[in-house]
Amino acid sequence: LLFQGSMSGCSFQYLWPETPQLTSISIPFSLGLAVAAAVQFSRSFLETPLQAPRLDKVMKVVIRIGLACMLLVFLLPYTWVAFLANALALAMVLIVYPAAALALHQGYRPARYFILAWSVFLIGVFSFALMLAGFLPQNLFTENAMPAGAFIEVILLSLALADRINNLRLEKEKAQTSFNRKLQQLNQ
Repeated sequence: LLFQGSMSGCSFQYLWPETPQLTSISIPFSLGLAVAAAVQFSRSFLETPLQAPRLDKVMKVVIRIGLACMLLVFLLPYTWVAFLANALALAMVLIVYPAAALALHQGYRPARYFILAWSVFLIGVFSFALMLAGFLPQNLFTENAMPAGAFIEVILLSLALADRINNLRLEKEKAQTSFNRKLQQLNQ
């Protein structure tokens, strides 16, 4: 939300109108924060320590770099940190997608929603980027593609979390039923 607000100018308009210095650092700062949070969410949601231990180690490094990026905005020139933040966002996509695909390949059902959510978001990001680069016309869709993609992503990830919670509940009920049967057998 902070990154979207920084990109659109709403953060400057509503949160810090008297401090334009924050505007220059808010985009790389919030992008580093967004990358760190998104990768940590992905690690947790996709259970990468269990599903993809090697990718999980790389994801931890990306999180650390995202957090470092937040600090570097105060120490390095804007262009360097902005380049690092953009490269980090690309690295995040190149790491999270394979982790999700691997989890899906291993039969982890909630990864379906996860991949769909990320795909919708990335379509929005790429549409917005192509508009900025001049490859797509500037219109209502392309101007709002990134926030709309993020909005739809949040909805789909909410569905994915609900699916995951339901799966955990069913597994718990099965384990409880199995435990009760074994306990009953032992008692007999």
